[in-house]
Amino acid sequence: MTVFDDLAAEQDRLDHILSGLDEAQWTSPSDAAGWTIADVVLHLAQSEESVVVTMSGRGLRTSLGAMAGGTVEERVAEMVRTERAAPEAVFGRWRRARQSALSALRAADPDRPVEWVTGPVKPATLATTRAGRALGARPGHYRAARHRLAGHRPAAPCGLAGAPHAALRDDAGRGAAG
Repeated sequence: MTVFDDLAAEQDRLDHILSGLDEAQWTSPSDAAGWTIADVVLHLAQSEESVVVTMSGRGLRTSLGAMAGGTVEERVAEMVRTERAAPEAVFGRWRRARQSALSALRAADPDRPVEWVTGPVKPATLATTRAGRALGARPGHYRAARHRLAGHRPAAPCGLAGAPHAALRDDAGRGAAG
């Protein structure tokens, strides 16, 4: 099994969880101030779309630089704010984006670093960061939905690009792919 297979499995697991949410759950608040569960998934979609941009050699930093805000986090929040959509549209967007990103990562030269937010990384490293995102964008984003996501709970955070990211684990303590 490759890191790309692991990424696909994590994303499949998240897809399964998200496909069971109703409208009220999608629009419920997450622990990210001002963000709903749909906003978190929109952020995931935007992140996967950014993978496609960077894997094609186009300027990732240029697209982030076009958004208002001084920090990457401020720019990302602005992207979510300006692109909010109905949960069904967000879910479809994430599904398409994750497949496109995974295909681009699999097809890439494994030894050629690509530009990413944190600097140049190899495709396998970028895939690992995507798996972390599939597990939960930030600590607590899914905490508000934890009770609705029966059998899943945030696990210990791991550090990615200086910001912790929470993982979803089932009640038996298995990772999201397990």
